[in-house]
Amino acid sequence: MSELLNKRLQSYYSCRGAYEACKKVSDGAYKDMRDAERELIDYMIENGIKKLSFDDGTTPILVSTTSISVTQETYEQIREWLRETVGDDKDFLVTLPHKPTILEHVKKMIANGEEPPAFLKVDTRPTLRIDGWKGRDA
Repeated sequence: MSELLNKRLQSYYSCRGAYEACKKVSDGAYKDMRDAERELIDYMIENGIKKLSFDDGTTPILVSTTSISVTQETYEQIREWLRETVGDDKDFLVTLPHKPTILEHVKKMIANGEEPPAFLKVDTRPTLRIDGWKGRDA
């Protein structure tokens, strides 16, 4: 292996190790933040506090967030429920091409020497995959 190639590979390993170490710290900090947030929310609920104002200009406000689960498994149940409750489900349906399936088709086209349409704005560039990477100290 050439000295320059070895130097660049070692630089990549060093940067990647540093990135992974930072990501691990960041992931831990995010978890800690979410835990602290949960404790603050619980405290505010237990004490009937909806809004706080501080001299530094921050204003923690207890708000309600709603989420739902819409999956392939519940697709038909949801459509039936919408038809029963609002009479028609057409305003709730969105049909979009499936990007991962289209990407696989484009990759096959390129492998076969075919040119995908320009409107897809295909971007193909070299990337690096390191098989066997187990993480290294930064």
